[in-house]
Amino acid sequence: MGKTSRWVNRRATHYIDSEAATCCHPDCYKPSFEDMATVIPLCEEHVYVVYRQTNQILGTRTGVDQQYELLPMEAEFIPGPCPGCGTTGLLVGLANGIVECRAGSCTYSQERTKFGAHRRKLMGIAAGRRSVVYYMRLGNRAKIGTSQGLASRLSSINPEDCMTFELGGRALEQRRHEQFRHLRVVGEWFDLTPELVRHVNDIQVVPIPA
Repeated sequence: MGKTSRWVNRRATHYIDSEAATCCHPDCYKPSFEDMATVIPLCEEHVYVVYRQTNQILGTRTGVDQQYELLPMEAEFIPGPCPGCGTTGLLVGLANGIVECRAGSCTYSQERTKFGAHRRKLMGIAAGRRSVVYYMRLGNRAKIGTSQGLASRLSSINPEDCMTFELGGRALEQRRHEQFRHLRVVGEWFDLTPELVRHVNDIQVVPIPA
């Protein structure tokens, strides 16, 4: 016999056996997701439906600041804008190596290495020949530097990803180095902590005017 808990809905009070519970979504009789059975009995499909809808309700242009937990198959949040819809803070790296966006109806999905190459290319195009301060990523490290030719700079360094950039030159770069000096590992490389992730997610990439 599985653990039993009390679950209340508008119509009645139910006692739910975690091993026997079925999804409480209307007209769905699939077995409830094991980790949810004694809380709210939902099948795996409807757990994801509720999850995505919650993101849509709570999310903003800068994301929800990672105030919800990753689902079992989700390995990590990926800082910076989605290449598909531009929303920041809602890119998720899955344990199977796929990157997906959790923003509303966005359907962006890409294999991890292709995602990195795709976003590096888009960032290089968006920056053009303007002077920018970039935020490259390699694992749990971020490189904060400046360039007037971001595409060629990315090609020479070949990082895992270019999370974002902001318009500015050496003076802005120095301000960012000072701002995050407590996170410095060596040179222009910094620990990619939640503080730095929030900063990256707050940056709105400014494309070249048409």
